[in-house]
Amino acid sequence: MGNEQAVPIRHCAVGLMLFTAARDSAQQRHGVQEQIMSMFKQFGDMAKMVKAAPGLIDQADGLAAQSEAYRARMDAQAVHAMTAQAAAGNLDPIAGVDLDVYARIVKGLAAFQYDETKLPVVAGMFGVDPSAWAEAQVGWGARI
Repeated sequence: MGNEQAVPIRHCAVGLMLFTAARDSAQQRHGVQEQIMSMFKQFGDMAKMVKAAPGLIDQADGLAAQSEAYRARMDAQAVHAMTAQAAAGNLDPIAGVDLDVYARIVKGLAAFQYDETKLPVVAGMFGVDPSAWAEAQVGWGARI
């Protein structure tokens, strides 16, 4: 212990402050470097997006054209459905059951929780006997 010199406390404090400042500065530089790297990555991602944009735009235009063509077909079908005339004989009664009565009988099944075995019962409520109903049910089912 004879050769050692005592270091004044203020020198230690200054050294600690310098070390802390240098460490903080290094951490800040590292943070800035990460931000810069992140920006370069974002620029790279933007460049990829710009390269892909024409293809994405073409794809969107294609989907829009398909959608417009589909809408035009649906409009045409709707116009046809609203203006179509029934073929001769298609609305004639089957076994004495016209389309209106057939629809009422089928709708009346709701009162029986749609139990199809009850159709002859519902038909009877409309004055249609079971054999006529069986014939009308098959006939209207085929026409519709």
